[in-house]
Amino acid sequence: MLCASLDNWFPEASNHTVDEKEFIVEEWRLKERLGVDHFRLPPDFRKKGEINRYLTVPAFRFPQWHFCPRCGRMRELPLSVRGRVTCEHCKNAKEKFTVEMYQVRFIMICDHGHIHDFPWREWVHRDPSPTCGGELKLLARGGASLASIFVKCEACGKRRSLDRITLAYNDGNTHLSANLAKNHTYTCPGKMPWAGSDARTTCNRPVRGSLRNASNVYFAELRSSLYLPQSDDRDLQELIELLEQPKFTTVRALVSSGALSLEHSLNLVRESGGMALKPFSDSQLKKALKSVVIGGGEFHREANEGPVPSDSEETGYRRVEFNVLRRPLKSDQLTIRDPGLEAYEKDIQPFFSRIMLVDRLRETRALAGFTRILPEG
Repeated sequence: MLCASLDNWFPEASNHTVDEKEFIVEEWRLKERLGVDHFRLPPDFRKKGEINRYLTVPAFRFPQWHFCPRCGRMRELPLSVRGRVTCEHCKNAKEKFTVEMYQVRFIMICDHGHIHDFPWREWVHRDPSPTCGGELKLLARGGASLASIFVKCEACGKRRSLDRITLAYNDGNTHLSANLAKNHTYTCPGKMPWAGSDARTTCNRPVRGSLRNASNVYFAELRSSLYLPQSDDRDLQELIELLEQPKFTTVRALVSSGALSLEHSLNLVRESGGMALKPFSDSQLKKALKSVVIGGGEFHREANEGPVPSDSEETGYRRVEFNVLRRPLKSDQLTIRDPGLEAYEKDIQPFFSRIMLVDRLRETRALAGFTRILPEG
């Protein structure tokens, strides 16, 4: 199975109300770093309530090619197929059982992140655009190597083993790309089945065969961030955290896009916030909304005690967190205290100038992408 892309999440259902705002997560530093508007949690499945009932994370059935373990016949099915698939040839009215078809073990990947069904028809006919549409069979002679597994076309009688389909050369080319057809280099067609059967892009990178559950098929690119307050003013920070709530998503988007100025957004902000915003002045609202939409903030600049030229992007990002964790702080999402060195054994005290205790901390981890064949970096 392939988890569907975000475009396929939160479908509009005629009999259920969907409110995506409930699943939005705000992390201002990570948002700036990745250049995105917001983050989303996967929806939880629920049967009760007025909104967001029966939401699931959609998935596609991949690979699309299936085979019968009894007769070897192969069959290509849509990504959206559900339920058990049985072999039509092995069905017999006199027999009380049916033979279930299973997804093939082999797929095709490239180093630019694309994944495809293995080109069974092209491989067996040694042709990138075969004209023969005969029925295919996946058979095995016995043995532990790929050379013992072969695909056969029932119409023209051609057959070919899977020997060396996973092989890659030192120059970046692959056995599959170089040897699928004579005098032709077979390259990646750029398909993206997680976005649907028609989704593709231009790629033309070398491709290689792989087991569908191999460890190099998917490497997640994760980005994490510790939540840091945008202001050391507790009232302002409280207001910032209020404005990060899902109910303010629309007004944040309008201000961020330039469709609404900070001045003209105040009435809409107060209308969305109700009594919770009554204690705050318009000046505080504008300052807090600016911090939420634009990012940064006074506290962030103070925490970053001068850039270090030798820092990598990751080290510089963590240095900001380190500088905040070095001093006492009390907020709803980050609490740091200094118990003093005298609270520890005398044998420990000479080795530390300061020991900080973090009682409350929020970490956000976001899936920023993925790679295939090799992990990031």
